[in-house]
Amino acid sequence: MTLHEILALKDSLGISIVNTSRLSGVPVITIAKIFSGETEHPRQVTLDAIERGLRSPEAISYSKKFGYLNSSEGTSPKKNFDPDQEFHTYEEFEALPEGSRVELIDGRFYDMGAPTPVHQQIIDEIHFQIRSQIKEKGGKCRPMSGIALQLDRSERNGTGLIPDFVIICDKTNLHKKSFHGVPEFVLEVLSPSNRKIDLGIKMLKYQQYGAKEYWIVDPVKERLIIYNFMDDSENPIVLPLTGSRGLVFYQGAISVDLHPIRGIISEDLPD
Repeated sequence: MTLHEILALKDSLGISIVNTSRLSGVPVITIAKIFSGETEHPRQVTLDAIERGLRSPEAISYSKKFGYLNSSEGTSPKKNFDPDQEFHTYEEFEALPEGSRVELIDGRFYDMGAPTPVHQQIIDEIHFQIRSQIKEKGGKCRPMSGIALQLDRSERNGTGLIPDFVIICDKTNLHKKSFHGVPEFVLEVLSPSNRKIDLGIKMLKYQQYGAKEYWIVDPVKERLIIYNFMDDSENPIVLPLTGSRGLVFYQGAISVDLHPIRGIISEDLPD
């Protein structure tokens, strides 16, 4: 079986890199490098092990359980595949190939999934608006997209997140590979594969590690969810994507026009 065929099988089953590793016994970093193309000529014995894992009864059973396969044919992925996983370290997370769509939360790997065009356009629009205003006002904070956050390097609770967008004002924690801790402002755009994580686990992590403000854009329900961690008395605030909204930690001096975001979501794109 060729690498291309193995990737097609993996995608049809809806099985993550992490669980491919668990099923095949091949280290997750090795699989990530093979699937990303960093390892140009993987050994055939490694590909055979991956294929056996993906064809195992356990893989098929899990795939059917989580809605990827029915009894007779494969379907497009519909649900997040997340069975029990082994613990991983921050060093393993750090060693993943550049561009890997994986986060580490309390020693567990979670696949983020590739961003859709709508998802990416929302991030780009918000980034552009905030960056333009900070620059116009001569501000020193830095808006960034896709930067890794190092939260915990401990053996069992290693945590490294990759939020969609952040604003960094404390540059002392900015390193070459990642930001150590959580920036003042964090934003995530929800997708079907990350709803529960962004709304639950990651929200608590951002609060625990010192974020001042956390925004969540929900394209499906066309709403903005805001957590003001400087004042928990009204959390969360849920708003429609209309008008504009100022950033709390900027005392409203920096704001986001929500109309373009609604326009991006409403655009009629072909399947």
